Amino acid sequence: GFGMHQGNRSGWANGPMAYADRGFGGRLMDRIPNLTDKQRKEIADLRLKQMTEMDKIREESFAKMQALREENRSAVMNLLTDDQKKSLESGRQYGGRSGTSDNK
Repeated sequence: GFGMHQGNRSGWANGPMAYADRGFGGRLMDRIPNLTDKQRKEIADLRLKQMTEMDKIREESFAKMQALREENRSAVMNLLTDDQKKSLESGRQYGGRSGTSDNK
């Protein structure tokens, strides 16, 4: 999973009903008078389905962004000399930037 919705939704705070009571689904249910338990459950199930699909899209997008970053990194590395690559890699070991800002 990715983000704050990670995990088994059915186990969240007493199941899907409690989950759907938060966010848009919860606000929607608060505005509709006299919902039956069946209607509340069906709305909760719809909300759960939506959030599951949104999580899937979010995970796919994250994977695509990671691949794009790696592709860009590889392209940049292919432009550098061996010394430049070593300098860049040694700076990464310490989590900081290497070299100077003087790009002459």
